[in-house]
Amino acid sequence: MLSETLAQPKRKARRTFTLDNDLVEYLDSSGNASATANSMLRAQVAFEERQAALAALVAELEQKAGPANPTLLAEARAAFAQ
Repeated sequence: MLSETLAQPKRKARRTFTLDNDLVEYLDSSGNASATANSMLRAQVAFEERQAALAALVAELEQKAGPANPTLLAEARAAFAQ
């Protein structure tokens, strides 16, 4: 997983990005824009890996047990939306 690799201290690489002004203001106000950007990107990578793992688990469960009951799925979505 990339998030495990990202947890290790690494050499730094310089890149140029174009960001929305509100993000630049946030990074500038953080005191250490590079560290804040690294932290935010690490959190996003971990989130995306968790989402992919969850999607794989759902696919595996659907293959074993069939698709989810649409009524129960709608009820669960409504419960989590509150």
